[in-house]
Amino acid sequence: MKRFWKQLQSEWEIALCAFALLALVCALAAGWMQLHPPTPERASRKQAPRQASLLAPDACAFLKGYTEPTEDLPSPFVFEGQTKALKVKLPPPKTPPKPVVPPKSTVPEVRPKIEPAPAPTPAPVAPKVTYQKVYGVRFITYLYNTRGASGRPVAAIQLADPVTNQTAPPAMLPIGGAADGIRIVSFDEQNLIVLDARGKRHQIAFGKSARVSSAPQIVEIRQ
Repeated sequence: MKRFWKQLQSEWEIALCAFALLALVCALAAGWMQLHPPTPERASRKQAPRQASLLAPDACAFLKGYTEPTEDLPSPFVFEGQTKALKVKLPPPKTPPKPVVPPKSTVPEVRPKIEPAPAPTPAPVAPKVTYQKVYGVRFITYLYNTRGASGRPVAAIQLADPVTNQTAPPAMLPIGGAADGIRIVSFDEQNLIVLDARGKRHQIAFGKSARVSSAPQIVEIRQ
């Protein structure tokens, strides 16, 4: 016995597991007994008393003396009442009032005099504007000839405007030079040859004057 206790003390873990396993098995057995109790003995069966059948031939005996009615019976779902309709006395229709006719006036009606509308004033017509090139007129005088500062020969001329009656100061022009649209072609001791603004050639003697065309101007003409 002492040896068993010593062995149990040395291997207490195994003993504890075995005890727990035993307790688990006992608990499972107790639960099984509670869920499945032992069935009692079967009670002795007694024979129940015999009852009459509800579908026997005597069950419909009360229908033998029934006769169908000759008239249709009223439906139990239709309710009919003898109610008198209330007679409502309607008021007589109202006659519309007669329209009031205003008395005729003895004063003659004065109608305003309608004057015809004045004829529309024609719109002013803008004057037609045209532009025309007009050449001027100059009097050219051959004064003399000499050499300029550069050594080139130059001719001294003077231009006068007969419209404004003004005379320009003398101009020193070489060959090919121009003043107021008048170009110098050639000159010598006796004559001066020029080309005016129209392209017309003129020969002017020394100390003489001639009428030539000057540079044109654009003039506005209204018609």
